Amino acid sequence: MIGRGVGIVRALDVESPFDENGISDTVTAHLTLRVNPTQGPAFTAVLDAVYALADAEKLTVGSHGPVRYLRSDPENTVGIETRLPELTVQQIYRAAAMN
Repeated sequence: MIGRGVGIVRALDVESPFDENGISDTVTAHLTLRVNPTQGPAFTAVLDAVYALADAEKLTVGSHGPVRYLRSDPENTVGIETRLPELTVQQIYRAAAMN
């Protein structure tokens, strides 16, 4: 079963955009997230996410957004939700705050 929550960046390391071909349009960010789920206890997860260079430059400690995970293994299955309707995002934030 899939769970949802709000992930808050606690630590991050963004790879250099420079590679053997020059400058890359995308970079990998190594993130440590504190997840406040809509149901159940909060937990910490580590994941790698690929971002457009311009988006990666906006990442800071304290950045937050909706995440999804498998309830059977939450710490190891977190993924960042990027294409949710605004109403769904609001529902996730409200449910996480009330949990």
